Amino acid sequence: MNKIEPPNWWVGMKWDTVQLMVYGENLNGVNVRSVDDKLKILNFHSSENGSYLLSILNSDELDENMNLFFLMMILKQKFPFQYLAEISQQ
Repeated sequence: MNKIEPPNWWVGMKWDTVQLMVYGENLNGVNVRSVDDKLKILNFHSSENGSYLLSILNSDELDENMNLFFLMMILKQKFPFQYLAEISQQ
């Protein structure tokens, strides 16, 4: 994995569903998992050429730090995904 967009999300946002775009190589066959029951993986799909993967996440009870796991056969890569505190309006 080379890059994940967006790299985080914000607590208190109107939407509790986030779409992540994962960029990299050989992402075909990658599964996305969370060990936290509060973070649900609704869907994920990799491109035919394996250069990107879309993942749709949902969490109605947010913790500041949650981990996503990208699994391919016996390889596992952990990605910390953060929900940041809402920025106060001044």
